[in-house]
Amino acid sequence: VVDYCNSDPCNNGTCLNNDSGYTCSCISGWTGRNCTEAVPKWEEGDLRLVGGSTSNKGRLEIYHNNQWGTICHDGFGVSDGRVACRQLGYTGFVKYQCCANLGGQGTGPIWLEGISCSGNEYNILDCGNKGWSNTDCDHKEDIGVECQDPSVCITANPCVNGKCRLTASGHTCSCYSGYTGQNCDQVIQDYCSMNPCDNNGTCVNNNNMGYNCTCMAQWTGVNCSNG
Repeated sequence: VVDYCNSDPCNNGTCLNNDSGYTCSCISGWTGRNCTEAVPKWEEGDLRLVGGSTSNKGRLEIYHNNQWGTICHDGFGVSDGRVACRQLGYTGFVKYQCCANLGGQGTGPIWLEGISCSGNEYNILDCGNKGWSNTDCDHKEDIGVECQDPSVCITANPCVNGKCRLTASGHTCSCYSGYTGQNCDQVIQDYCSMNPCDNNGTCVNNNNMGYNCTCMAQWTGVNCSNG
């Protein structure tokens, strides 16, 4: 029996042998086939609430170009607040406040102003705006938002190795690298890691259901072993 774990392939996790090779069970904060990829904490366009007395309210900040920044109150309204709360994982919106009165003044860039949502969107970047950094605002005009009614994304965190996002039909999980499944709880098997294709054949993983070999000329068979 081949011990595929003998070479310690799982850099930040535990190795488990199986029929197709091995799988890695990663420790918190790591993902990928061999647990070598740091879990991305933030993605372009993510939102957060800062400086509030509770986690459901505060200054609204958006992540752009690997940096958090604020949103100016100019043009911001109820519909925009509803979308922001929905993106944050809340099904209810209470209020917005201008002029840094909710969460205080931010630092760093003021990323957006003139946000214009219909109110039905699930991501604030699906709404209109004046463009990144296209603003004459200062931090005295930072917008704050208060949300209510946390969804399952907040209360249950169903996405084991991914991010939870609200949708029209409920929620969906956006899986981190190396994971799949409705709740991102299945490790993507790399059947090609054992180089099953002979004679310079090319191996392609088949949606976690095995592998396919593309054979060089004059070679055939499942593993390109028939000349």
